Amino acid sequence: MPNPEQPLLPFQAAEAEHWREQAQCRHADPGHFFPDDEDGPDADPAKQLCGICPVRQVCLDDAVLHRDFTGIRAGLSGRERRDINVEARTRYEPARVLAAMRGLRVHLSLTERHTLIRLAVLRGYPRTWLANRLTMTPDAAGRLLKKAAEIQAAVAAVSRTTLDRAA
Repeated sequence: MPNPEQPLLPFQAAEAEHWREQAQCRHADPGHFFPDDEDGPDADPAKQLCGICPVRQVCLDDAVLHRDFTGIRAGLSGRERRDINVEARTRYEPARVLAAMRGLRVHLSLTERHTLIRLAVLRGYPRTWLANRLTMTPDAAGRLLKKAAEIQAAVAAVSRTTLDRAA
């Protein structure tokens, strides 16, 4: 059984859209991942298989993103995934943001999504670029870019005012 204190495998820039093809469970009996007691010994075989899976982090990200709290995913029960929901949503790994910038389908945390949006504003990327990376409509991406640009302009104005007063 995997050690719950052991960190999840680090993100690898595998094509995240095909992560299920790399999962250790792809040929396993799905029934093993839905035991009567997810925290009991019946869940151990599924948790052991997840413990050696190369896409465990992506699986966890997918479960958290879709609020899937049933069965064993990424070696964790639904209760355990609920407990780490906030932590997973605020995780920040620069490699994940860079992979998304390169166009790989990566499950980004909320913090990583905000970083990608800020970078798109700073670099002047079009809304279609952001829409592709966040899998949303260009109109929705345009609204995010506009809001982020407004926030950055307000922060810059406050910074200039503070510097002027200090001088």
